[in-house]
Amino acid sequence: MSDNGEGLDPVAASLRTPDAGNIWFQVFESTPLPYALLDLDRRQLLANRAYLALFGYSNEELAERPIIEMTHPDDRVLTEDYLGRLTRGEIERHEVDKRFLRRDGSMFWAHVSFSMLRDGAGAPLALLGTVQDLTDQREVQQALVVSESRFRALVQNANDAIVLVDAEARLQYASPSADLLIGGDTQRLVGQDVLSFIHRDDQLVASQAFLYVAVTPGMSDPLRMRMVRPNGDVRLVEIVPTNLLDDPAVAAIVLNIRDVTDTADVTSALELTENRFRRMLENISDTVTLIDGNATVILTTGNLRSIMGYPTEFWLERNAFDIVHPDDADRMRGEFAMLLASPGEELRGEVRVCVADGTWIDVEINAVNLLSDPVVEAIVLTTRNVTDQRLGERELAEARDQAVRALRMRTEFIASVSHELRTPIHGILGLSELLATADLDDEARGLARSIGRATDGLRMVLDDILDFSKIEVGRLEVNAGPFNVTEMAEDLGALFSAQARAKGISLSGAMDPALPRWIIGDALRVRQVLTNLIGNAIKFTVEGSVRVSAQVVAPRATGEVATLRVSVIDTGIGIPVGSEDRLFEPFSQVHFAGGREFGGTGLGLSIARRLVELMGGDLGYESELGVGSEFWFTLPLVEADVPGAPVADVARPAGVGHVLVVEDNPINQLLVRRQLERLGYEVEVIDNGITALEAFPSAGADVVLMDWQLPGIDGLETTRRLRVLETELDRPRTPVIAMTASALPGDRDRCLEAGMDDFIAKPVSIAMLSEAVARWMPVPAAADSLPPVPAPAPAPPPTAMSTATMEDEGTVGGAVVA
Repeated sequence: MSDNGEGLDPVAASLRTPDAGNIWFQVFESTPLPYALLDLDRRQLLANRAYLALFGYSNEELAERPIIEMTHPDDRVLTEDYLGRLTRGEIERHEVDKRFLRRDGSMFWAHVSFSMLRDGAGAPLALLGTVQDLTDQREVQQALVVSESRFRALVQNANDAIVLVDAEARLQYASPSADLLIGGDTQRLVGQDVLSFIHRDDQLVASQAFLYVAVTPGMSDPLRMRMVRPNGDVRLVEIVPTNLLDDPAVAAIVLNIRDVTDTADVTSALELTENRFRRMLENISDTVTLIDGNATVILTTGNLRSIMGYPTEFWLERNAFDIVHPDDADRMRGEFAMLLASPGEELRGEVRVCVADGTWIDVEINAVNLLSDPVVEAIVLTTRNVTDQRLGERELAEARDQAVRALRMRTEFIASVSHELRTPIHGILGLSELLATADLDDEARGLARSIGRATDGLRMVLDDILDFSKIEVGRLEVNAGPFNVTEMAEDLGALFSAQARAKGISLSGAMDPALPRWIIGDALRVRQVLTNLIGNAIKFTVEGSVRVSAQVVAPRATGEVATLRVSVIDTGIGIPVGSEDRLFEPFSQVHFAGGREFGGTGLGLSIARRLVELMGGDLGYESELGVGSEFWFTLPLVEADVPGAPVADVARPAGVGHVLVVEDNPINQLLVRRQLERLGYEVEVIDNGITALEAFPSAGADVVLMDWQLPGIDGLETTRRLRVLETELDRPRTPVIAMTASALPGDRDRCLEAGMDDFIAKPVSIAMLSEAVARWMPVPAAADSLPPVPAPAPAPPPTAMSTATMEDEGTVGGAVVA
């Protein structure tokens, strides 16, 4: 790029030639963010005031200076690499945290972002960069770490016991000095109620004191009470409570506890404690009321007025039921009778009461019958106003219901979209498959296969979205059963070998000879996880290799089962350090600049990890940027008791029989007709359920393929009526196979409950259709006399994954594995 800015578009040229009257220059100069304009050789042409102030240069000093010279030496190689890729058009944007050097030589951290400026024709002109100083932010973070360390040291070495409890008085943390106070290891007491260590004679006042502290933010007055050690020793302690529940850094009630047994007379201390608790009870926000056996008020703490609004004298000889809502009165009288019959027992409940201004509020009541206690001789009521809390709970419940309704609507929407997309995908995939196996020239077959691969990619995206939807509503399921490991390995090798060969990378596998041929698991989900990991490895590997291995990990202890560990190792681009959280997040991709280059929804790894967890295993990875990655997962290894491959009881010639197809979509009608005819079956296609029921008695169908979504009556109702019709006509049961685009959880069960015998979800390949129909087609009486049916024209055989053995790692044997 020339110095006079020749070749730049009008905006870039105006920035290259400073002009106080130029609006673009004024915008560039006045923005508070540091900006700089670089030529394609990464030399700095122009910088605004904020940029110059950040680095300490003038525009004259900065002119033509390469940006790499101002980059910290340890970051230069990576910076040069990314800026080179940006200049060559391999990426559209470079954004990262890195270190820079100011004019005075000082180093600072900054968040840098570079993007390409282009002319009207799209040709690259210059690089526009912004550098945001992160020095203050990093200093604050470091200061927080130092501050936390200091405070932790103070707490760990304090003489007083420092205890953290939650709002329910459950122990969360205790400092080392608490061990001396309690006379044992306090860590084993985490989660226990700390009030249980208070002397029983101090329990009531301690409970009321804690209720006050729990609703009063900040520090409260010191309290003295007796504590009982596990060995029975009684100690007098002074407690200074501080409510920091609302402080996000603490989120607890802090108790500073000091043993004062040896510094005060126990008798006078108890008198002091009694006086303090009496004053405290008179001022806490909750109300403590004593009533007799007739519910007449004997004594109440002063704050009942703040809850109810009545003056203290109002309660003289007042019955507690005088203010209870009429609709709650009978219930409360029944509970009061139960309380009278249960000395020492505690009852809890809520009731509506009338306050002084005539309105009704919700109050929570705790009642303890201490009528037989010679010290109390009353029923103790603790009253708390929970009106706002209940209102909040009702609002929360309404919000939850709205969220559930929204999730249900979204699920229904996804189901609808899934059905509408699967129907055309089914047609495109099937027809392209028929074309690819037809008598065409090589170019036409190649085009047909390309259509199929592109449509299959769309199907995979749709499946990812559906699986993610199932995960969100907790309906993603796994179904364990026996499956052949070798067959799965060979299938996956055939699936990916062409893709790897097209990129010029090697694909190999190794299988532990100790791995059983048949194991128990969900073959479909295991295959889905492996397809994702192998596909990703090939996608992100430009050159080199992808290697898959399966190993048996012996159990570590008696009673445990062995573990299957599968690894997919590539020599690809690698994963940046610190990307693990984003890597397994839905819709997230760690290679931002290359996201469009590599494609994908960002759901595959998230779904794969969830599937592995549902199957009782773990999924993880190790990676080095620019070197490659290893993704692995483990599963419990249970050998299946399958002596050999299943053998059919009776041989049946392929493609013999009559199939009735109930399908309303014209494209899918054409597809399934051609598929079945290619397989050698006689086919009759009907486009609605009513007509199908009318034609069934005379159709002579051996198997029925039934769509779900049909005009008039749907496939489920059609099947129900067909079963009734069979009974009326005294006909044997005709196999009905659901072939539908509905593929959400529960759809298969609904089809079977309606009377269908099998279920296949669109899109359906000719191989899937052949297997499903053959499974249910009755065997002809004279099968041996029937002529052979010509098989469909086969596709060129796939090349299996190249075989590698475990001998390289010290193990003998090997096989193709995926």
